[in-house]
Amino acid sequence: MRKSALIFTAFLLLLFFSSSPVLALQPPWVSTHGGEVGLMVVGDMGLVLGGEYGFTTNLAISGRVGGPFSRLGIKVQARPALAVIGGVARGQKFYLGLNAARLLNTDFLGIAEAVLITDGRDFSVEYQVGVRYKVNPNWDLRGGVISRNLDFPRLQVGGGYSF
Repeated sequence: MRKSALIFTAFLLLLFFSSSPVLALQPPWVSTHGGEVGLMVVGDMGLVLGGEYGFTTNLAISGRVGGPFSRLGIKVQARPALAVIGGVARGQKFYLGLNAARLLNTDFLGIAEAVLITDGRDFSVEYQVGVRYKVNPNWDLRGGVISRNLDFPRLQVGGGYSF
């Protein structure tokens, strides 16, 4: 019952965050010939380095390295505040999920992501919910929680650079 409640809550957060356009964890929009790089400290898991690069206005390559959260894939922007993500994850697994965001004010952006991960036999869920603070047009500070297999959420803090 507890896992079902967490999955349902993550789904509701994605719906909430995708209900309006936005502005900057990693937001759902894609920048043609641009992207971002972020470095996060994730609880007791260490550092996670993530980034993406946009090839068109709707398609980007995205990835992150560190701990059990490593993956490489693509992001397809479906709406200004919603993207579909998918690719390969650590340990010969595949993932598919949603990434959404909502502008909280001119400098703060709420971001949510929920991903289903499988190796063809077993399934697990990864989610993250957080806030980004825009320091200037290129730099930001980020914080939130991330969880895999619906374990206890781990705090993540860090920063990012957009180009």
